[in-house]
Amino acid sequence: MLGLCQFELHQDDAAIKNLLAAENIGVVKDQQLRIVALYHTGLLELRAGKYGAARETFGQLATDHIRSKELTTGMGLAALLMEPQDSPANGTPGAGIVQGAGEEEVLLTANDFDQAKQMYARLRSEFPDNPNLHFAFARLLLEAHETDEAVQELGSA
Repeated sequence: MLGLCQFELHQDDAAIKNLLAAENIGVVKDQQLRIVALYHTGLLELRAGKYGAARETFGQLATDHIRSKELTTGMGLAALLMEPQDSPANGTPGAGIVQGAGEEEVLLTANDFDQAKQMYARLRSEFPDNPNLHFAFARLLLEAHETDEAVQELGSA
């Protein structure tokens, strides 16, 4: 609870330290509290620019079959290397990119590479000028062991 209070007070360093410590020693036994703590840990990691860590944290929730717009947004921000304060306004094309990338990341956590790849390809064709989208798609291709395609995608960025 201390870490969540610190999150609300924007005491990010202390909040992430306390939330991670609680997770590591198994303090968060209540499932609902664990979900809230993991989600906020992911947000703190995004705020700190630790996109890989945020992606892993949000991925734990997705693996546990947690689904919400907020989680999808967090996963999209992590994939696109964006901090929450830079999140595009709802209803804008940028918000659509974030949500789309988040949906693909949820599929990726379920090891549904084919569907995630198809969705990323569609999103990339709609928004070809978004370099972070090319990076996210290339990372997916690398995880699917499609190295040549990933290199080509990075060349498109």
